[in-house]
Amino acid sequence: MRIAVSFPVPLHLGLGLVSAVLLAPALTAADEPKPEPLDSVGDYTWSENVGLMRQTGDENTDGAAGDVSTQGGMEAAVPEELASMQVPSVAATDVGYCTEMALLLAAARAGEVWGPLGTLRLRCEPRHVASLLTGWGHLDLGLGGFPGEQTMLVRGDFRMGMDVHVLRLPWVGFGPFVGYRVDGFILFEDDQDNFVGHGLELGGHAIFRTPESPGTPPLFFADLGVGQRFDFPNDGSGTVFEAMLGIGGQLRFLAFVDVELAGEILVDLVTGIGMGGYY
Repeated sequence: MRIAVSFPVPLHLGLGLVSAVLLAPALTAADEPKPEPLDSVGDYTWSENVGLMRQTGDENTDGAAGDVSTQGGMEAAVPEELASMQVPSVAATDVGYCTEMALLLAAARAGEVWGPLGTLRLRCEPRHVASLLTGWGHLDLGLGGFPGEQTMLVRGDFRMGMDVHVLRLPWVGFGPFVGYRVDGFILFEDDQDNFVGHGLELGGHAIFRTPESPGTPPLFFADLGVGQRFDFPNDGSGTVFEAMLGIGGQLRFLAFVDVELAGEILVDLVTGIGMGGYY
């Protein structure tokens, strides 16, 4: 005996769809479509060894191995689309390349004679924030008189040096210097002869500065030095100590001393204060 069972058409279609879903194999991660790597942005292509490179159309025709950045007509560059993501490089920034001046008022002593001395000091020191070695030079010009002695003192000092900034730190430097100094006494008495002392200067100094930036000089500096000064015409020499302190910005207050420690030189002490941009 046969028993026939019939289903309506909509129900038959629904059961078939459910069976197809249940019996279909599950998709694995390996079956998912893989995203293609981004190897170009506009006119730029990616190189494993160089990075983003732009096709220039120029071929290396000389047969020699060209620069990696241009070999094969490719040029390493950063497209405008990625310029905002570029990490800026660290570069040295100028803090020197300028000439500073200071007008100093001093008291000079030659033997037992004291008198006022006005000095104009110029200095040039080209350097960078990250400089390891920096050269510098300065020129001093002074003129003074000794009341009641009918005597005038003329001074001149030209000096050059080389500083080392340890670990490229701009706030401390030290190094040797060499220079030449002239001290001349002009006597206004008829029975007196004028006399001049001049000779080499050899020595070293150390300079300390507070932090600075281009256009903003250090708030404080100290320049300390020791040198040997020679007096050729008078067969003399002496060891001297020098110090200059400055505080301020573009216009700073200065205090300085130049004193003989041992020996015999024409002018054995100069000390005073002043104003200027010297550093």
